[in-house]
Amino acid sequence: MQELTTFRHDYVPKPSSRLDPIIPVAELIISDKPMEGDTTMTASYRPPGVIERVSSYKPVLCYKQPDMPFIGDTIHRLSYVPQPLCEKEFFPWQQKPTYKCPEVEVEGNTIYKASFRAPGRFVPCGTSSPCNECCPSAKQDCCKASCFDPCCPGVC
Repeated sequence: MQELTTFRHDYVPKPSSRLDPIIPVAELIISDKPMEGDTTMTASYRPPGVIERVSSYKPVLCYKQPDMPFIGDTIHRLSYVPQPLCEKEFFPWQQKPTYKCPEVEVEGNTIYKASFRAPGRFVPCGTSSPCNECCPSAKQDCCKASCFDPCCPGVC
């Protein structure tokens, strides 16, 4: 019992009989029967004989009006009925505010003007230059009139 496993129990070798070996004939044998005139091609592709012509599917040239009137309802018209539009609701948070002019005037100083000064030579105040007319003394704050005056490049 210990030698018999489930695999050996389920898969028992099947008995087989020995087949006789096939030995080819050494010489070709000529048949005594007459040869038929049909080849594989003529046997496969026989002439079909008389074939009835298929009637043309081309529409008739003359129009015959139907006896009953045409129904105006189509599947598209019945399926897609126009829906009435709702009135637009008013939401105060969606409204765009109207433009109001600024109450305080914009200063003339911008980052652009401070970074990119007008071309020319900057001469400090109090030196002998033709620009001393706009800045007669070094004590005067000449930048109040015009911050970017090339004659008075003081700090504003």
